[in-house]
Amino acid sequence: MKRKISKRKILRALCLCLLPAMLIVSFIGCRKIEAVTAAEFQTAMEDLEYTVSDITKEYAQYNYIQKCVGFEDNGLHVEFFEIDTKDNAVGFYKTNKAAFENKKSGVSTETSVEIGSYCIYKLKTGDTYYVVEQVGKTAIYAYCPREGASRLDDVIKAIKY
Repeated sequence: MKRKISKRKILRALCLCLLPAMLIVSFIGCRKIEAVTAAEFQTAMEDLEYTVSDITKEYAQYNYIQKCVGFEDNGLHVEFFEIDTKDNAVGFYKTNKAAFENKKSGVSTETSVEIGSYCIYKLKTGDTYYVVEQVGKTAIYAYCPREGASRLDDVIKAIKY
């Protein structure tokens, strides 16, 4: 004997599944994320009391990297890149996302959002938190011990990424 599923139950199930997804997409879609410059990144980090250095020379073999500034502080490693084109910035993001995905372990959680000129990938493994993010022609590459995740999130929030 087949049980008949009412249209009301189907509609309720769809609402329970789709409504949260739609809210997340609309929140992210409504928030316009503006790319910042390396100088703006440096100022924001200095406001958080990090000492930022120009490390562009370390990436001299990559002709698409126009500028790179970064810092390391108690295991928190952050690099901010200005890249020559959006396509190269997306390529940078995809390459580093793939490298981070290879670090997944049995106890991992990940988040990935790719909308328009904004992409972010976050991975928490058993002991490390990784973030790669691309906005326009800029990118962030960062990692820290898992217990320092809130510090890394504060860095990202400080530049409104």
